[in-house]
Amino acid sequence: MESLNEIKHGRTPDILLRILSDIINLWPLSQLVITSVYRTREEDQTLGGSGIHSAGRALDIRIRNLPGLPQDTAESIAAEINSIWVYDPGRPHLGVCYAKVHGSGPHIHLQCHPNTYRRRD
Repeated sequence: MESLNEIKHGRTPDILLRILSDIINLWPLSQLVITSVYRTREEDQTLGGSGIHSAGRALDIRIRNLPGLPQDTAESIAAEINSIWVYDPGRPHLGVCYAKVHGSGPHIHLQCHPNTYRRRD
């Protein structure tokens, strides 16, 4: 497992920013709010998380003002991002992007792994 120092200064945050950049470039979202990046282990356990936020490899985004049905659009965003990015070749069933209803509306969870890569440019 990467140390927190490697996460802060290494490759993982850069990948999350590149995935987030793809979302911004592909969808002219009028409001995108990052709601969670790093969580302590205790916070993550309280929220029922898997520990990926505690490892510094995930972020959550609330999105508003989406065209059409917001949840459908969020699911379309997740499908497109997962067609561009591979989370971990050893676990192809896992994606880098998930759309969930969370709190006040559509919510996207982004995650990366040290083996995450972009399929196409």
